[in-house]
Amino acid sequence: MSTMLLSHMELTFLILPQSLWSMQRTMSTHIGWTWHIPWYGYMIAAITPGTRSGQAIPRAKVTSLDVANIGRVQIRYHKEDSHGLTTVTYQKLLNLKAQNCCENLDVLWKTSIMFVSPRPAWSGMMQFIHQGDHPGKAAVMFMPMIDMNPSDSTCIYSTLMFVSEHARRHEVTPIITFDQPFWWKAFMIIKSEPVGSDLRKIILRLGGFHTEMGFLGCIGHLMASSGLQEMLELIYAPNAVVHMISGKAIARAVHAHFIVDAALNALILKSVFNVPLPCQQEVSDCEGSENNARPTDEQCANVGKNQDIDEACTLYKKLMAREICVEEVCKFDVLTRSKNNLLDYSESMKISSRTSTLWLQYMNMMNILRRYIRAERTGNWALHLQAIQEMLPYLAASGHNSYTKSATVYLQEMSYLKTQHPEVQQLLMRGST
Repeated sequence: MSTMLLSHMELTFLILPQSLWSMQRTMSTHIGWTWHIPWYGYMIAAITPGTRSGQAIPRAKVTSLDVANIGRVQIRYHKEDSHGLTTVTYQKLLNLKAQNCCENLDVLWKTSIMFVSPRPAWSGMMQFIHQGDHPGKAAVMFMPMIDMNPSDSTCIYSTLMFVSEHARRHEVTPIITFDQPFWWKAFMIIKSEPVGSDLRKIILRLGGFHTEMGFLGCIGHLMASSGLQEMLELIYAPNAVVHMISGKAIARAVHAHFIVDAALNALILKSVFNVPLPCQQEVSDCEGSENNARPTDEQCANVGKNQDIDEACTLYKKLMAREICVEEVCKFDVLTRSKNNLLDYSESMKISSRTSTLWLQYMNMMNILRRYIRAERTGNWALHLQAIQEMLPYLAASGHNSYTKSATVYLQEMSYLKTQHPEVQQLLMRGST
């Protein structure tokens, strides 16, 4: 769980099992299996941008009791009830559509496989070409620890009160980020509070990392028995693939899904542009020679065979050489034209085959995943909400009912920011996420 105040101070509430915490201090304790593990919750304050004061701090005589009294979160007992649920009304969500000027970059990356070999992965290309300002390195400090089960409503309520009191002291609006199970409990606690309570001023955000992990697990569930797992086992170890399909090994899962998506896009681009695949030679032809294992420019470039390929290749080279900025690249008609051709061909494939419909659905989920990652890394608030809304049908279809419920209410609550907290809405729209 994490907390953010609008004065650019962020509090992060982490959860560690007591056994892990003790093993970090002494490796001789908590060795072996245990059935009942108590949990700690501790907060980390991150102030962005970080500040360093040159003012000397006078030395003071303090006792361990003084330190203990200061570094303690007051525990506020809270009894769970369902009163908050009676105040929640599900409403029809608006069709969110963000202005994503960088969407054509995905088209350029997909097309680049037809004329560049080797090429950077999607994440590497986006990291290389995007240039922009950032607040700077954050200053990190430890906050008091809560020695309680983090799923206990008393622990969550005490955390909310602790943050609310600090926010009132600094005259800022608190924004707290929780993972889904804790988010729902915190939401119920806030909704059960009276109208004039300070807790009502808290804005709850759904944890981005675990939302992405849940969506990856949803993709693995929907693609079960489709051959995806067997395909990934050609690259990764079988035991690793199990965790990737479930979404637990998140970094490997994202990389693996993008590899499969790139291969599927190459097959579609081959038909759309009427050009051969970059390397259509047998494995035996590539063995024994490192030069043969990687196709030459003449074999895979496809330059001169299609006008759109030629224009895309020129754009790609200029972009990677930083001779042209991202905004200018996205305005070229060749990318919009290629995107429309891909959409038209995909729609025709859906009619002809159910198998094609399944894998095109998989590719659509990859597009949603890319939009979500881009929104998180670039601070695009509108795109963040759009990506979560696009996840909802797949979360519901895969049986992720908790995330479906929480994400729906989350989108509904965020739509109220414009009227209830306009200053927060403006801050989020400027990219302070």
